[in-house]
Amino acid sequence: MEDERQKITIFDRILRELDLIENIYKAQFQVYPKDKLFFIQYPSIQNEKGQSGRGIDGKYICHIDCWSDVELFNLHSFKADFTNRFENTNDPTLIKNQLLTLHKKATEVRDFYNNNLTNKNKIVIDYLKINDLPFSEQKEKMEQHSTTIIISDYYINAICFDNGGVNRWKKKDYEFRYFFDNGYLALICQNIIDFFFLFEKSIKKDESRSIIENKASKTETYSLKLNDNIDTESCYNVLKSYFIDKATTKKVFNSIFDKKGIITKISWIGSLPELGRFIFLLHNNYEIDNNKAGCKRQSNIYEISSHIFSHNGKEIKALALKDNNRQLKDKKRLSYLLKAVNHLRKPVPTTPK
Repeated sequence: MEDERQKITIFDRILRELDLIENIYKAQFQVYPKDKLFFIQYPSIQNEKGQSGRGIDGKYICHIDCWSDVELFNLHSFKADFTNRFENTNDPTLIKNQLLTLHKKATEVRDFYNNNLTNKNKIVIDYLKINDLPFSEQKEKMEQHSTTIIISDYYINAICFDNGGVNRWKKKDYEFRYFFDNGYLALICQNIIDFFFLFEKSIKKDESRSIIENKASKTETYSLKLNDNIDTESCYNVLKSYFIDKATTKKVFNSIFDKKGIITKISWIGSLPELGRFIFLLHNNYEIDNNKAGCKRQSNIYEISSHIFSHNGKEIKALALKDNNRQLKDKKRLSYLLKAVNHLRKPVPTTPK
Protein backbone atom coordinates (compact mmCIF):
# COMPACT_ATOMS: atom_id res chain seq x y z
CA MET A 1 0.00 0.00 0.00
CA GLU A 2 2.84 2.38 0.88
CA ASP A 3 4.46 1.82 -2.50
CA GLU A 4 1.17 2.57 -4.24
CA ARG A 5 0.82 5.83 -2.32
CA GLN A 6 4.31 6.88 -3.31
CA LYS A 7 3.46 6.40 -6.98
CA ILE A 8 0.35 8.58 -6.95
CA THR A 9 0.79 11.83 -8.86
CA ILE A 10 -0.06 15.24 -7.44
CA PHE A 11 -2.80 15.51 -10.06
CA ASP A 12 -4.42 12.23 -8.97
CA ARG A 13 -4.06 13.19 -5.32
CA ILE A 14 -5.87 16.51 -5.75
CA LEU A 15 -8.58 14.85 -7.82
CA ARG A 16 -9.18 12.28 -5.07
CA GLU A 17 -9.26 15.02 -2.44
CA LEU A 18 -11.90 16.91 -4.41
CA ASP A 19 -13.90 13.66 -4.53
CA LEU A 20 -13.51 13.45 -0.74
CA ILE A 21 -14.93 16.94 -0.28
CA GLU A 22 -17.79 16.21 -2.65
CA ASN A 23 -18.68 13.00 -0.79
CA ILE A 24 -18.59 14.80 2.57
CA TYR A 25 -20.97 17.43 1.21
CA LYS A 26 -23.38 14.96 -0.36
CA ALA A 27 -23.34 12.67 2.67
CA GLN A 28 -25.15 15.40 4.59
CA PHE A 29 -28.18 14.89 2.34
CA GLN A 30 -27.88 11.12 2.22
CA VAL A 31 -31.11 9.18 2.90
CA TYR A 32 -31.13 5.43 3.34
CA PRO A 33 -33.88 3.94 1.11
CA LYS A 34 -36.78 2.78 3.30
CA ASP A 35 -37.74 0.00 0.91
CA LYS A 36 -34.29 -1.61 0.96
CA LEU A 37 -33.36 -4.31 3.45
CA PHE A 38 -29.74 -4.14 2.38
CA PHE A 39 -28.22 -1.18 0.62
CA ILE A 40 -24.57 -0.24 0.27
CA GLN A 41 -24.03 3.44 0.87
CA TYR A 42 -20.88 5.46 0.40
CA PRO A 43 -19.76 7.00 2.52
CA SER A 44 -20.95 4.95 5.47
CA ILE A 45 -22.79 7.08 8.04
CA GLN A 46 -22.78 5.90 11.65
CA ASN A 47 -24.97 7.17 14.47
CA GLU A 48 -24.01 7.78 18.07
CA LYS A 49 -24.18 4.03 18.71
CA GLY A 50 -21.86 3.20 15.84
CA GLN A 51 -24.71 1.81 13.78
CA SER A 52 -25.24 2.33 10.05
CA GLY A 53 -27.99 1.30 7.68
CA ARG A 54 -31.75 1.79 7.56
CA GLY A 55 -33.04 4.84 9.34
CA ILE A 56 -29.60 6.38 9.74
CA ASP A 57 -29.44 9.31 7.37
CA GLY A 58 -27.07 12.15 6.77
CA LYS A 59 -27.48 15.56 8.42
CA TYR A 60 -25.85 18.95 8.42
CA ILE A 61 -22.27 18.90 9.68
CA CYS A 62 -21.06 21.94 11.59
CA HIS A 63 -17.62 20.62 12.55
CA ILE A 64 -15.35 17.83 11.30
CA ASP A 65 -12.59 16.03 13.17
CA CYS A 66 -10.72 14.17 10.44
CA TRP A 67 -8.26 11.31 10.94
CA SER A 68 -6.28 10.19 7.88
CA ASP A 69 -3.40 7.87 7.08
CA VAL A 70 -2.39 10.12 4.15
CA GLU A 71 -1.63 13.82 4.08
CA LEU A 72 -4.52 15.90 2.78
CA PHE A 73 -5.00 19.30 1.16
CA ASN A 74 -1.33 20.23 0.79
CA LEU A 75 -1.96 22.98 -1.75
CA HIS A 76 1.60 24.26 -1.52
CA SER A 77 3.01 21.03 -2.98
CA PHE A 78 0.25 21.05 -5.61
CA LYS A 79 1.15 24.55 -6.80
CA ALA A 80 4.90 23.87 -6.63
CA ASP A 81 4.54 20.65 -8.65
CA PHE A 82 2.54 22.21 -11.47
CA THR A 83 4.73 25.31 -11.55
CA ASN A 84 7.93 23.25 -11.70
CA ARG A 85 6.55 20.97 -14.43
CA PHE A 86 5.41 23.95 -16.47
CA GLU A 87 8.79 25.66 -16.22
CA ASN A 88 10.62 22.51 -17.34
CA THR A 89 8.49 21.34 -20.27
CA ASN A 90 8.49 22.23 -23.94
CA ASP A 91 4.90 21.07 -24.34
CA PRO A 92 2.48 22.11 -21.56
CA THR A 93 -0.50 20.33 -23.16
CA LEU A 94 -0.75 17.60 -20.49
CA ILE A 95 -0.38 20.15 -17.68
CA LYS A 96 -3.10 22.34 -19.18
CA ASN A 97 -5.47 19.37 -19.58
CA GLN A 98 -4.89 18.25 -15.99
CA LEU A 99 -5.53 21.75 -14.66
CA LEU A 100 -8.70 21.99 -16.74
CA THR A 101 -9.88 18.73 -15.19
CA LEU A 102 -9.12 19.97 -11.66
CA HIS A 103 -10.73 23.34 -12.37
CA LYS A 104 -13.90 21.68 -13.62
CA LYS A 105 -14.11 19.36 -10.61
CA ALA A 106 -13.27 22.08 -8.07
CA THR A 107 -15.93 24.34 -9.62
CA GLU A 108 -18.58 21.60 -9.42
CA VAL A 109 -17.81 20.91 -5.75
CA ARG A 110 -17.66 24.58 -4.80
CA ASP A 111 -20.94 25.26 -6.60
CA PHE A 112 -22.55 22.37 -4.71
CA TYR A 113 -21.54 24.08 -1.48
CA ASN A 114 -22.81 27.48 -2.65
CA ASN A 115 -26.12 26.05 -3.79
CA ASN A 116 -26.79 23.71 -0.88
CA LEU A 117 -24.76 24.45 2.24
CA THR A 118 -24.83 28.21 2.84
CA ASN A 119 -27.05 30.32 5.07
CA LYS A 120 -29.71 30.63 2.38
CA ASN A 121 -30.34 26.87 2.33
CA LYS A 122 -32.95 25.09 4.49
CA ILE A 123 -30.51 22.55 5.93
CA VAL A 124 -28.36 25.36 7.28
CA ILE A 125 -31.28 27.57 8.32
CA ASP A 126 -32.75 24.72 10.33
CA TYR A 127 -29.43 24.09 12.06
CA LEU A 128 -28.91 27.77 12.90
CA LYS A 129 -32.13 27.73 14.91
CA ILE A 130 -29.97 26.38 17.76
CA ASN A 131 -28.96 30.01 18.33
CA ASP A 132 -32.37 30.52 19.92
CA LEU A 133 -31.81 27.70 22.42
CA PRO A 134 -30.24 27.91 25.87
CA PHE A 135 -26.46 27.49 25.84
CA SER A 136 -26.55 23.95 27.26
CA GLU A 137 -28.94 22.85 24.51
CA GLN A 138 -26.88 24.65 21.89
CA LYS A 139 -23.82 22.70 22.96
CA GLU A 140 -25.73 19.42 22.80
CA LYS A 141 -27.07 20.19 19.31
CA MET A 142 -23.61 21.19 18.07
CA GLU A 143 -22.22 17.87 19.30
CA GLN A 144 -25.00 16.05 17.45
CA HIS A 145 -24.01 17.82 14.26
CA SER A 146 -20.27 17.30 14.73
CA THR A 147 -18.60 14.32 13.17
CA THR A 148 -15.41 12.33 13.11
CA ILE A 149 -14.37 11.18 9.63
CA ILE A 150 -11.94 8.30 9.16
CA ILE A 151 -9.98 8.31 5.88
CA SER A 152 -7.74 5.58 4.52
CA ASP A 153 -5.81 6.23 1.33
CA TYR A 154 -8.24 8.98 0.24
CA TYR A 155 -11.22 6.69 0.91
CA ILE A 156 -13.84 7.57 3.56
CA ASN A 157 -14.13 4.59 5.90
CA ALA A 158 -16.86 6.17 7.98
CA ILE A 159 -18.58 9.38 8.96
CA CYS A 160 -19.24 9.00 12.67
CA PHE A 161 -21.69 11.31 14.45
CA ASP A 162 -21.40 11.81 18.22
CA ASN A 163 -18.19 9.73 18.11
CA GLY A 164 -20.30 6.70 17.28
CA GLY A 165 -18.10 3.83 16.15
CA VAL A 166 -14.90 5.88 16.40
CA ASN A 167 -13.35 3.42 18.82
CA ARG A 168 -13.52 0.75 16.13
CA TRP A 169 -10.68 2.56 14.38
CA LYS A 170 -7.20 2.53 15.84
CA LYS A 171 -6.30 6.18 15.72
CA LYS A 172 -2.60 5.38 16.01
CA ASP A 173 -2.86 4.09 12.42
CA TYR A 174 -3.91 7.55 11.26
CA GLU A 175 -0.93 9.85 11.25
CA PHE A 176 -2.71 13.03 10.18
CA ARG A 177 -5.46 14.87 11.99
CA TYR A 178 -7.39 17.88 10.67
CA PHE A 179 -10.20 20.11 11.94
CA PHE A 180 -12.39 21.87 9.41
CA ASP A 181 -15.96 22.67 8.38
CA ASN A 182 -17.91 22.93 5.12
CA GLY A 183 -16.76 26.48 4.46
CA TYR A 184 -13.09 25.59 4.84
CA LEU A 185 -13.45 22.76 2.32
CA ALA A 186 -15.10 25.17 -0.11
CA LEU A 187 -12.13 27.51 0.26
CA ILE A 188 -9.81 24.66 -0.77
CA CYS A 189 -11.86 24.32 -3.96
CA GLN A 190 -11.72 28.06 -4.53
CA ASN A 191 -7.96 28.05 -4.01
CA ILE A 192 -7.56 25.48 -6.78
CA ILE A 193 -9.85 27.50 -9.06
CA ASP A 194 -7.88 30.69 -8.40
CA PHE A 195 -4.59 28.91 -9.12
CA PHE A 196 -6.02 27.70 -12.41
CA PHE A 197 -6.81 31.26 -13.53
CA LEU A 198 -3.37 32.53 -12.48
CA PHE A 199 -1.74 29.62 -14.25
CA GLU A 200 -3.88 30.18 -17.34
CA LYS A 201 -2.58 33.74 -17.56
CA SER A 202 1.00 32.47 -17.32
CA ILE A 203 0.39 29.88 -20.03
CA LYS A 204 -1.21 32.45 -22.33
CA LYS A 205 1.66 34.84 -21.71
CA ASP A 206 4.18 32.09 -22.38
CA GLU A 207 2.33 30.99 -25.52
CA SER A 208 2.18 34.59 -26.74
CA ARG A 209 5.92 34.84 -26.20
CA SER A 210 6.42 31.57 -28.06
CA ILE A 211 4.31 32.82 -30.95
CA ILE A 212 6.38 36.00 -31.10
CA GLU A 213 9.59 34.00 -30.95
CA ASN A 214 8.35 31.60 -33.62
CA LYS A 215 7.40 34.49 -35.86
CA ALA A 216 10.79 36.03 -35.29
CA SER A 217 12.55 32.78 -36.07
CA LYS A 218 10.52 32.42 -39.24
CA THR A 219 11.18 35.96 -40.45
CA GLU A 220 14.80 36.26 -39.26
CA THR A 221 17.12 34.77 -41.87
CA TYR A 222 20.87 34.71 -41.97
CA SER A 223 22.83 34.81 -45.23
CA LEU A 224 25.75 36.52 -46.94
CA LYS A 225 25.07 38.65 -50.01
CA LEU A 226 27.15 38.01 -53.09
CA ASN A 227 27.98 41.11 -55.12
CA ASP A 228 27.46 39.21 -58.37
CA ASN A 229 25.85 36.05 -59.60
CA ILE A 230 28.91 33.84 -59.44
CA ASP A 231 29.17 30.06 -59.44
CA THR A 232 30.27 29.07 -55.93
CA GLU A 233 31.53 25.59 -56.78
CA SER A 234 35.24 26.47 -56.99
CA CYS A 235 35.11 28.23 -53.64
CA TYR A 236 33.18 25.29 -52.19
CA ASN A 237 35.78 22.78 -53.40
CA VAL A 238 38.68 24.66 -51.80
CA LEU A 239 36.90 25.16 -48.49
CA LYS A 240 35.77 21.54 -48.38
CA SER A 241 39.36 20.40 -48.88
CA TYR A 242 40.81 22.49 -46.05
CA PHE A 243 38.33 24.41 -43.92
CA ILE A 244 34.78 23.01 -43.67
CA ASP A 245 33.36 19.65 -42.69
CA LYS A 246 33.70 17.28 -45.64
CA ALA A 247 30.12 16.13 -45.09
CA THR A 248 28.91 19.61 -46.14
CA THR A 249 26.93 19.34 -49.38
CA LYS A 250 27.02 21.89 -52.19
CA LYS A 251 23.35 22.67 -51.54
CA VAL A 252 24.00 23.46 -47.89
CA PHE A 253 27.03 25.57 -48.83
CA ASN A 254 25.05 27.54 -51.40
CA SER A 255 22.42 28.35 -48.78
CA ILE A 256 25.03 30.67 -47.21
CA PHE A 257 24.26 33.07 -50.03
CA ASP A 258 20.52 32.37 -50.31
CA LYS A 259 18.27 35.21 -49.13
CA LYS A 260 15.93 32.54 -47.69
CA GLY A 261 18.63 31.72 -45.17
CA ILE A 262 20.88 28.79 -44.41
CA ILE A 263 19.54 25.22 -44.40
CA THR A 264 21.76 24.23 -41.49
CA LYS A 265 24.89 25.57 -39.87
CA ILE A 266 28.19 24.73 -41.56
CA SER A 267 30.86 23.28 -39.30
CA TRP A 268 34.16 25.12 -39.80
CA ILE A 269 36.99 22.69 -39.02
CA GLY A 270 39.78 25.18 -39.58
CA SER A 271 40.90 27.52 -36.82
CA LEU A 272 38.73 30.31 -35.48
CA PRO A 273 41.20 32.99 -36.74
CA GLU A 274 40.94 31.44 -40.20
CA LEU A 275 37.14 31.73 -40.11
CA GLY A 276 37.33 35.30 -38.82
CA ARG A 277 39.73 36.19 -41.61
CA PHE A 278 37.59 34.43 -44.22
CA ILE A 279 34.56 36.53 -43.22
CA PHE A 280 36.65 39.70 -43.29
CA LEU A 281 38.15 38.99 -46.73
CA LEU A 282 34.74 38.13 -48.20
CA HIS A 283 33.46 41.59 -47.28
CA ASN A 284 36.61 43.69 -47.73
CA ASN A 285 35.92 46.38 -50.32
CA TYR A 286 39.47 46.83 -51.52
CA GLU A 287 40.33 45.68 -55.04
CA ILE A 288 43.06 43.22 -55.89
CA ASP A 289 44.03 42.82 -59.51
CA ASN A 290 40.85 44.59 -60.56
CA ASN A 291 38.73 42.27 -58.42
CA LYS A 292 36.21 43.58 -55.90
CA ALA A 293 35.00 41.95 -52.69
CA GLY A 294 32.87 38.85 -53.15
CA CYS A 295 30.12 39.89 -50.74
CA LYS A 296 28.28 43.11 -49.95
CA ARG A 297 29.33 44.63 -46.67
CA GLN A 298 26.81 44.37 -43.83
CA SER A 299 27.21 46.16 -40.52
CA ASN A 300 26.69 42.96 -38.52
CA ILE A 301 28.62 40.47 -40.62
CA TYR A 302 30.10 38.70 -37.58
CA GLU A 303 26.70 38.36 -35.91
CA ILE A 304 25.26 36.95 -39.15
CA SER A 305 28.23 34.64 -39.59
CA SER A 306 27.86 33.31 -36.04
CA HIS A 307 24.43 31.99 -37.13
CA ILE A 308 25.83 30.51 -40.33
CA PHE A 309 28.93 28.73 -39.03
CA SER A 310 29.76 26.58 -36.04
CA HIS A 311 33.33 25.77 -34.99
CA ASN A 312 33.87 22.01 -34.94
CA GLY A 313 30.13 21.66 -34.31
CA LYS A 314 30.10 24.13 -31.41
CA GLU A 315 28.31 27.48 -31.27
CA ILE A 316 30.38 30.59 -32.04
CA LYS A 317 29.84 33.95 -30.40
CA ALA A 318 29.88 36.96 -32.74
CA LEU A 319 32.39 38.81 -30.56
CA ALA A 320 34.75 35.84 -30.53
CA LEU A 321 34.55 35.67 -34.30
CA LYS A 322 35.31 39.37 -34.66
CA ASP A 323 38.17 39.29 -32.15
CA ASN A 324 39.76 36.38 -34.01
CA ASN A 325 39.96 38.28 -37.31
CA ARG A 326 43.72 38.71 -37.54
CA GLN A 327 46.64 38.24 -39.92
CA LEU A 328 47.43 34.54 -40.41
CA LYS A 329 50.99 33.39 -39.81
CA ASP A 330 50.59 30.15 -41.77
CA LYS A 331 51.13 31.48 -45.29
CA LYS A 332 50.23 28.20 -46.93
CA ARG A 333 46.85 28.06 -45.18
CA LEU A 334 46.36 31.73 -45.99
CA SER A 335 46.94 31.02 -49.67
CA TYR A 336 44.18 28.40 -49.65
CA LEU A 337 41.85 30.86 -47.92
CA LEU A 338 42.62 33.61 -50.45
CA LYS A 339 42.11 31.17 -53.27
CA ALA A 340 38.63 30.32 -51.97
CA VAL A 341 37.77 34.00 -51.50
CA ASN A 342 39.07 35.01 -54.93
CA HIS A 343 36.79 32.46 -56.58
CA LEU A 344 33.91 34.68 -55.47
CA ARG A 345 35.43 37.89 -56.87
CA LYS A 346 34.37 39.09 -60.32
CA PRO A 347 36.75 41.11 -62.52
CA VAL A 348 35.89 44.79 -62.77
CA PRO A 349 36.18 46.34 -66.27
CA THR A 350 39.23 48.61 -66.58
CA THR A 351 37.69 50.66 -69.40
CA PRO A 352 34.17 52.02 -69.52
CA LYS A 353 31.69 50.28 -71.74
